[in-house]
Amino acid sequence: HSVLSIFLVQTDEKGVKRSSQLNLVDLAGSERLDKTGASGITQKQGALINLSLSSLSLVISLLAEASGGDKKVVVPYRNSKLTRLLQTSLGGNSKTGLSIHISPHADNIDESISTCEFGKRAKMIKTNAKLVVKKSVSQLEQEIEAISKEFAFLKAAFEQLTAAKSLIKNPQLRDVTNFVPIKLPS
Repeated sequence: HSVLSIFLVQTDEKGVKRSSQLNLVDLAGSERLDKTGASGITQKQGALINLSLSSLSLVISLLAEASGGDKKVVVPYRNSKLTRLLQTSLGGNSKTGLSIHISPHADNIDESISTCEFGKRAKMIKTNAKLVVKKSVSQLEQEIEAISKEFAFLKAAFEQLTAAKSLIKNPQLRDVTNFVPIKLPS
């Protein structure tokens, strides 16, 4: 397999960062030992390729199943380095495209059918790409300050309403001519 990951980070004049990742993946085809006649290291490499493709196929099947309804499934991304690497592309906040290639030769009909089925399952996965904005420290401090002011205002309003409620409930304190309302912060 071959994976090329490109990370892009953009920072605007306000300090807001936007980042994205582009994964370009070329998967090796399944290795049929009886066709290749491989032995030794090549045979072990073929077995590892088949194992990672099986893990990827399982992950794609489970994600397609989860995309079809409200069913929650546990997706085994950690079963393979390939699926772990592609986790965000397959089931995360992403847009994913897939191009499959098949052989027209009659000797490869089984692999071609398997590849088409793999593509069909992958097409059923529904991802939801959303913009995630990371704010700068100064922007977060401004938000905290605004929330603190709003909290102080709401706390003062609550205290004033509580005091008014106790005056209304207590018949001895119903003479509210001397009542001075609390000034709420602006």
